[in-house]
Amino acid sequence: MAAIAHAVTEQGTRQTTTSTTYVAVASLASSNFVVGGVYLIRVTAITDGSNINTQYGARLTHGSTEFSGTEAILEPMTAGPTASYTYTTHVIWTAVSGEAVNLELKSLSAGPTIGA
Repeated sequence: MAAIAHAVTEQGTRQTTTSTTYVAVASLASSNFVVGGVYLIRVTAITDGSNINTQYGARLTHGSTEFSGTEAILEPMTAGPTASYTYTTHVIWTAVSGEAVNLELKSLSAGPTIGA
C-alpha cells in the first residue's frame, strides 16, 4: 500500500510568549497544501503558564482565521513548564491559497509567560 501524502511540523524547542494577542508558535506552511485539497489536521501540544492566577489560550488558525471550536482557555493549577497541560484538536479543512496552519498561544492578562 502506498503511503498517504502528509506533512509534519515538530517544534523541539519550547516556544514562549507574554503577548495578550495570539502569537504563532508552530506552523505548517501553505506550500504543504494543494489549494482545494481536503486535509485532516491533528494538533497536540504540551502547554503551560507561569502564573496560577492567570488563564491562557491556545487555538488553531488557517491564515488569520481561527478554526471554529479549536480555542481552549486553560488556567494552570501549578505554574511553570513542569506543570503542563495537553492541548489537542483536529479539523477537516479545504486548503486555501497562501494560508499556513498555525498553533497560536496568548495570555489572557499581561505579564505571565505562556509556553508550548
